[in-house]
Amino acid sequence: MAADKRRTLVVGTTRDYIERLRKVRPGRAFFLTDPAVHDLPGAGPPPPDEELVTPLGDAARAAAALAERLDRLGIALDGVACYDCESLLLAAEIAAARRLPFPSRNSVHNCRDKFLSKTLWTARGVPCPRVRRADDEAAVLDFVHRERAPVILKPATLSGSELVFRCDGADEAVAAFRAVREGLSRRGATALNRDGLVDERSVLCEQYVDGDEYSCDFVLDDGGLRVIRVARKLLRDGKPAGTTRAYVVPVAPPAPLTPAALAAGLAAAASALGLERCMAMADFRVSGGEAVFLEITPRPGGDCLPDVIRHAGGPDMLAAQLDFARGLPPTIPPAGHWRRTVGLRVHAEAAGRLRTLRLRPDAAGAEILETSWLRRPGDRIALPPDDYDTWLLGHVVFRPAADIPIAEQIHRVRESVEIEIEREHADG
Repeated sequence: MAADKRRTLVVGTTRDYIERLRKVRPGRAFFLTDPAVHDLPGAGPPPPDEELVTPLGDAARAAAALAERLDRLGIALDGVACYDCESLLLAAEIAAARRLPFPSRNSVHNCRDKFLSKTLWTARGVPCPRVRRADDEAAVLDFVHRERAPVILKPATLSGSELVFRCDGADEAVAAFRAVREGLSRRGATALNRDGLVDERSVLCEQYVDGDEYSCDFVLDDGGLRVIRVARKLLRDGKPAGTTRAYVVPVAPPAPLTPAALAAGLAAAASALGLERCMAMADFRVSGGEAVFLEITPRPGGDCLPDVIRHAGGPDMLAAQLDFARGLPPTIPPAGHWRRTVGLRVHAEAAGRLRTLRLRPDAAGAEILETSWLRRPGDRIALPPDDYDTWLLGHVVFRPAADIPIAEQIHRVRESVEIEIEREHADG
């Protein structure tokens, strides 16, 4: 088959990732996209020989539609890539049916279900928080009394800080349990539940682990495990719990945790989940001198991390995942090639109609590398727990000065972002 008729399937990604991949790897990918994906302003969809838009919640229907389109176009797949947690199970099923390399459905399920992840880790002696699945308030109260506050309540499957609550007492925990259940009930019938794993009845109770939080990308293949990058996660104060304010790349694991010890811990954690050859992302806290794992998922880190890593001198993680899917190992630059880079996530502080969103030209004297706005003037902004999407307005990537504390520079850049939101009042 001609080389231009071979494509790497990308399952369930977003329009901004599609535009980026079409730019850096033109003609290499075929996109299987859910209709719920929002179009970028000014960005048209790919042509029919590069994308199939079909509901991804019905795996059998999506796979059949994909087969029909590929056969009609004479396209053969040489790999499967995925950048979206909710699409990993579908990607695994398509890869298995076509005998293409990808993490197994079982290993993906182990990663997606955070209760199951930590159960498997505990059985293997991998450091992780203690957890309990709670189906009623009595189970929540039992966990709070046994663990002592604070504790974390959250869904077992959703990503990021969505519906995550830190609870400092029994009353807060019961209120959080009700809020998580209500939020899961709303999401149960939406595209966010397209892999069918959202269970509105169950809430994950998790031990709160004190310590700085980090994330990393790593690659696992025949050559063993190699860490691509480590990022420090600076968290927002207040609610929602665990919301990242900024990423700092690159950083080294804090002593006494060595790079070799981190790699060994990652290998043990990935093995416990059944992962073999993959590119993956891990979130962990450093407590008591060791990495305590919170999550591993077989895709590269998302959010603004690909932009931060690229500006820091690291690989283009979107392109690297696409290349890895068809058998090409990523090139990891040596430590001396990287430059310290910060990605500041900009959140709204009020709900309403967005009127102004811009970075002042002076930007507090920082070396601005990139700004990316997800919202536009005229958009309606809502806040958690009602909406976890529109309150994230975008991000700013900058190079920090060596002689000023990073936290201070993050504050200065954030103060340089002009945001005007017109509050909307109900009639009456």
